[in-house]
Amino acid sequence: MKGPLKPDMPDGGCTKMLFLEEAFQYVKSLTDVHRTKMYTTKTKTAFVGLLTAIRAVQGIYNGYVGEGKPLKYLLTYKLSQDHLELFFGAVRAHGGSNNNPTVRQFVACFKRMVLRHAIKTTTGNVTPQVKAVDGSQPSHGLILQKDRGGLIKPSQSVIDICVHSERIFQKLLYVNKQRIPQGEGLPGAIAHVVLQDIGTKVFDSLGDHMLDTQPENNHVFALIKAVTRAYIKICMHHLVKEYNAEITGKRIRKSMHKLVLFKNQ
Repeated sequence: MKGPLKPDMPDGGCTKMLFLEEAFQYVKSLTDVHRTKMYTTKTKTAFVGLLTAIRAVQGIYNGYVGEGKPLKYLLTYKLSQDHLELFFGAVRAHGGSNNNPTVRQFVACFKRMVLRHAIKTTTGNVTPQVKAVDGSQPSHGLILQKDRGGLIKPSQSVIDICVHSERIFQKLLYVNKQRIPQGEGLPGAIAHVVLQDIGTKVFDSLGDHMLDTQPENNHVFALIKAVTRAYIKICMHHLVKEYNAEITGKRIRKSMHKLVLFKNQ
């Protein structure tokens, strides 16, 4: 289910839980041409599985989510088997045409996958950086509107970096006559300018932490560059989306599906 399951009603109830109950009763009422309930026929596997999954989610939610309980919300995607299916799909892909590996082949494949993704243990140095990026109070109403319980609020330093990046990006657009800038090194170049301009004016909480790191591994500078690159990437995607909309015109595929062929979309 898209989005978390959490109390969102005045009485502490959850609208999505009401939808799940309606879906349960609907699936349970389905019949075949002989008026036999589908969950009792020979093809009952899918229907019984869906009904069981709905009841399981309802049980987990009622037992663990709510006031005075350990969880504030429940993410149902975390309960799915997609992660295992993706993992075993990667294992089968390493075997080529052989999709039924032996134990020795599986162990060898798993070792290659671990080494390829370079799984590393985290250290305590990450904690100060997370605190520096995460702000305690949201500074914009849009953040409150989009927050569903797990959204990270940006700190004032992150906001300052984004504002300065936006100014540089707008200057670049003005010089380029509002045309989309080209080149893979654009985010890195803007990050370098932002670092020169406000490199010592943000992330004051990491001042002492910066002295404990090597010059070539400065966490403050790395954070500034990472925030700037991420923001410029979002700006570029937005510009390209607007540019494509101007070329293709109004998209009617979703609103006028039956007439879409006449518009060549």
